[in-house]
Parts: sequence; structure tokens; C-alpha cells
Amino acid sequence: MTTVRTLVLGGLLVAAAAAETLEDRIRLAEKAVEELEERRELADTLGRLDSQLERLEQEESDLQEELRTIRAEVASVRAAKRAAAVASRREAAVGSSVEVLETRGGDYRDVTILKVSDIGLHIRHASGVARVGFDELSGELQEKYGYDPELAQQQLEEEQERQRVMAEAMDAELAEAAEAEEKKRSATRASSAGGSAGATGNAVHVRPQGRLSCRVVNNGGNRSIEITVVSNCPAKITVRPTPNERGSRIFSVPGGDPVTRVVRLRRNGPHRVTLEAASGELLDTAG
Repeated sequence: MTTVRTLVLGGLLVAAAAAETLEDRIRLAEKAVEELEERRELADTLGRLDSQLERLEQEESDLQEELRTIRAEVASVRAAKRAAAVASRREAAVGSSVEVLETRGGDYRDVTILKVSDIGLHIRHASGVARVGFDELSGELQEKYGYDPELAQQQLEEEQERQRVMAEAMDAELAEAAEAEEKKRSATRASSAGGSAGATGNAVHVRPQGRLSCRVVNNGGNRSIEITVVSNCPAKITVRPTPNERGSRIFSVPGGDPVTRVVRLRRNGPHRVTLEAASGELLDTAG
């Protein structure tokens, strides 16, 4: 009887322990399920936050692009207003007179402004005409007429390119004339070799042509003038101080390729530069 009771009691204890183990497992499973739900909710929250963050970053990028556009438009409007003001002052200056125009290289008297370009003032003065670069003028005049070093350099480069094209055109014309002359000479020689008498031809005459451009240069207080010449024939450059022409300087240049000479000026004040063919024909003048 005692043995039976012991067995029954042992079975009940085992059953109770098994039940307790199942309850623990159920509690653990429920807790795991709760943790999974919490993680899912957290993941959903993080996903929404990521989406919001991406949207905010895109909005920030759009606003920055809009701000850049607005700034560019404002800069463009300001530049346009400044350009219009400069153009108005330049236009109003044309035809105006200045008794004395002071420059770093000397003074011009009885000045009339003919044109204002990105390079400087184109003037008529008591001794002739000249182009005075902005780098020769005071800061006040530079500001008044809208001096921009980059634009000035760009226009100078364009001017040099035009001179190069002109030189190439002259070279082509000269080569064409030389070819025609050679053909004429060949025909004459062939005619002479065949015993023909009186076979003469008219020589092809090439009209002398030439252009020059001048730019005053200041280098450590030494004032020089840079002269670029293009001609289709031998020529001479004459640099004359005006109005007193004493101390003129003369240089010879060959025809063909462009030639640049830098002449140190011995006197202040305006100078006149002329380009003449060997025959004495005036080809161009400046200053």
C-alpha cells in the first residue's frame, strides 16, 4: 500500500514538474512573440523615419538648387544693370571735350572723345588721334567707363586675331600675284626661246598695303610703344613726338609676316606713328 502511494505521489510530482516546464516554455514563447512585435514596430518606425529623412534631404537639395538659381539671377540682373549704366556713360562721353586728358604716359590737350571701348578711350587731340588704354588712365576714369581687365584682354586678343587673318589674306594675295608674275615670266622666256620677237608682257602690279596697331606700355617707369605691323611689301615705321616732330625715329620692316617692334619713348606726351611703303606711299597711321 505504501509502495502504491509512493508511486502515485511520484507520478503527480513528475506531472506537476512537466506542467511547470510547459508553462515556462509558453511564457518564453509569448515573450519572444512580444519582442518580435516590438522589433516589427521599431522596424516600421525606422522605415518611416528613413523615408522622411530621404524626403527632407531631397527637399533640402531642391531648396539649395533654387537658392543657387536665385543668386545667379540676382547676379545677372546686377551685371546687366551695371553694363547698362556703363554703356550709358560711354555713349554720353562720345563727342565730349576735355581740355587736358592726363595719362600715366603724358598729357593730351584739346581732347575730343570719339569712342569708348573695352580697351580704352579713342580720342582726337591737338596733334592727331590716339587710343589710350584704360591701364593708362586714372582709377576714377577706369571706374567711370567700366574698365574690366578680362574684357580688355579679350578684345586685344580678338584684335590680334583680326590682324593675323589680315596678314594671311595679304600673304595669299602676295603669293597669288607672285605666281601670276612667274607664269608671265615663264611665258616670256618660252616665247623668247622660240625666236619670237617683241614678246613682252605687262608686269603684275601689287598695290602696297599695310596696317599697324599701337599700344603704350609702362614698365617700371619706362614708357614704350609696342607697334605691330602687317604689310605686303617692305616698309618703314616712323615714330614722331607731337606737336614738335624733332627726335623722330625710323625703322624698316620687311613685307610678309606680322612684325612687332617695341620702341622706348624718349619724351612724354603724344606720338604719331606712320607706316609708309618704300615708294613713300602712306599705308596707315596711328597716335
